[in-house]
Amino acid sequence: MPFGFPMVVIRIPDPHPRSGDDPGYIMEGDPEGNMMKGTATSVDYSLMRRALIRDYYVGRVSRWDVCDAHPEISRIARNVGESTRTLCPICRQENLRLLYFVFGDELEQDNGRVFPTHVIFHSLRSKYSRFTCHVVEVCISCQWNYLIRSIHFVNGGGGDEATEKGGRN
Repeated sequence: MPFGFPMVVIRIPDPHPRSGDDPGYIMEGDPEGNMMKGTATSVDYSLMRRALIRDYYVGRVSRWDVCDAHPEISRIARNVGESTRTLCPICRQENLRLLYFVFGDELEQDNGRVFPTHVIFHSLRSKYSRFTCHVVEVCISCQWNYLIRSIHFVNGGGGDEATEKGGRN
């Protein structure tokens, strides 16, 4: 995989900063309708992905180099992956599936699991103060897989204890 490509970091500012207060960052409401204060920093790997696909089509890398998904990743994608409307860039036979792997020190039994997007943005954000979500696209036909985005969440989730542990500085 080629190195040296810049990574894009996106920060979402609070659209309604309070004067004299920490402007913070607001993502979306929790299930009770309250706004959650926090940050979501995203690293997008689309430039590296495009370069790898280009290298495949010009013959610099073989299909065996790019279609190397572990059998467990393929099984998870087949059973719980979220379908997309995007065709696989390698085989062009199957729509890609997205997997959202979640990792964090506080997650304990949830660490390393795959969750649907609505669980990540509603349940996990209100339950844990810090975690990272790795978004992987997978083709179950040819075994293409690629980490397309990493999103690091730091928010006020998890109650007062999470804030004291470092949810916000």
